Amino acid sequence: ALNLLDVLEKNLNKLDVQPGYPDWWGDHNSTWCNLLGFRVAIDLRRDITPLLEPGGIDYTNADAAAQNARNASRDIIFECTKNAAQYYANRGCLVLALAEDPHPERSGHMGVVAPSNNPQHKIDPLIGQQGINPGFREASKSFGESEVRYYLIIILNEE
Repeated sequence: ALNLLDVLEKNLNKLDVQPGYPDWWGDHNSTWCNLLGFRVAIDLRRDITPLLEPGGIDYTNADAAAQNARNASRDIIFECTKNAAQYYANRGCLVLALAEDPHPERSGHMGVVAPSNNPQHKIDPLIGQQGINPGFREASKSFGESEVRYYLIIILNEE
């Protein structure tokens, strides 16, 4: 589990995922939760291809990743409960927490379930995230009113 936590903390601290970092068009109102989740997955050598739009990471926001995860083959990405999500994260497995925003003009949110021995996190997983409020907090404080789904990503990238 330490490897997952180390990778998550390393990526949380990168400059280009911080709130206010400009996007390709110079907009400083962008947030980078999707980039954080994708980078953690890549560093852990997990295959995130089923989450991505045809254009790749740069073209896949949190809403698209959530939709793609929901439609992915169940032998590649496994949806799990909150309790299972925290269990797997505590064992060093990558679990992404994804939520679509019900408002089409906004993007959803993506976080990484972080290892935690706090018993409370079995029912409210600890999420490492970027966005308006970066850092670590419970899922209930991370996704607003959006429905959160948890996906275990265990297939290794062959590259």
